[in-house]
Amino acid sequence: MDKSLLITCGLQCSGKSTLTDRLQSHLDLKLVCSDDIRIELLGNPKISNANPLERYLVYYHTLETAKKILGSGHSIIVDATFSKRIFRQSAYFIAAESNASVYVLNCVCNNYGLVSKRYNNRLEQRKRNEHLFDEWAEVQTFHHSYQTFEQLDKEAMPDGRPVSIICYDSEKDQAEIVYSDGSKTIETILEAINSVTANGRYLKAVNH
Repeated sequence: MDKSLLITCGLQCSGKSTLTDRLQSHLDLKLVCSDDIRIELLGNPKISNANPLERYLVYYHTLETAKKILGSGHSIIVDATFSKRIFRQSAYFIAAESNASVYVLNCVCNNYGLVSKRYNNRLEQRKRNEHLFDEWAEVQTFHHSYQTFEQLDKEAMPDGRPVSIICYDSEKDQAEIVYSDGSKTIETILEAINSVTANGRYLKAVNH
């Protein structure tokens, strides 16, 4: 696989971390997780809605870490919501600087009941770490992310080339290429998703 930057994009509990964990070893990718960066920087895994500068700080350091790894010649997957276009565009910029291809894994789950179940499970797990847990803040962050998420559309690299996008539906455990750059790499990524998902199904490429 050519040197590549893979980024997830999606709301909380849409299956991003599960997918990145599966793909990391299967494709021999380095992994950077924004939650880990947040803990290193702020000592707390939560995002404070009252201080949006924290989000920019976390994304800056997340992408700087990714840039260093790309600079060493490795492909990487970044696990983050990338809820703002400016964060995604910053990722495209560092990929271009590093002469790497970029692929967006758009993770979705349209079953709100399933999302709520996953979210409640996450809350129960985090309650075990009381020093890192604030249930009110968790719930507020969850609802805030739904209200402010900037949907992924056709997006472009700094040179104007369209960004390749794969949509992964974690409820159906099914993936579809939304836009392909025509490379073998995107087919490799799609086949990898197919091989690591429970249902083992994927939809072939559709270029828009």
